[in-house]
Amino acid sequence: MKVLVTAGTAGIGKVLVDHFAPLSMGFGRRNGYDIRQESIRKDIAKLSLDFDVFINHAYTRDESQNL
Repeated sequence: MKVLVTAGTAGIGKVLVDHFAPLSMGFGRRNGYDIRQESIRKDIAKLSLDFDVFINHAYTRDESQNL
């Protein structure tokens, strides 16, 4: 199962990515995916279409609900 996780580069998000490896992928500020930027949110949304499961683990005050 292919799993995409936002905030998947550290902490609980990284644990999820590692659990579903090797078909999982984690996005976060550490690897250039800052969901505070609208263009990044759009990129993640497009990429998520290639995955079976999308876990939105990232949080920002307003932008996480826009993802």
